[in-house]
Amino acid sequence: TTFSKLPPSLQEKAQEFLARSMKDPYLPALALVPVAWGLAYVPHFVKVGAVLKHVGPEYDNMHPRSTNLDGFKEDSGLIKRGKACHDNGLE
Repeated sequence: TTFSKLPPSLQEKAQEFLARSMKDPYLPALALVPVAWGLAYVPHFVKVGAVLKHVGPEYDNMHPRSTNLDGFKEDSGLIKRGKACHDNGLE
């Protein structure tokens, strides 16, 4: 197996981690909360990057919902998908 190919020191550390996670079933779930939070915001940063590429510093961050997403030419699909992915990730 892949586990047996690890060096002995890493095998011991992995066994300690697995034993600790079996004692506390909430540990893996709690460890993944920051990962889920980060994945929810990656599409938002992609969207903002694409918008800023076209608009520049004139982007109205105070009223972002009033921005017409169809006016960004070839990046409008990317911007719409980024917004939708971000909204879904927050649910």
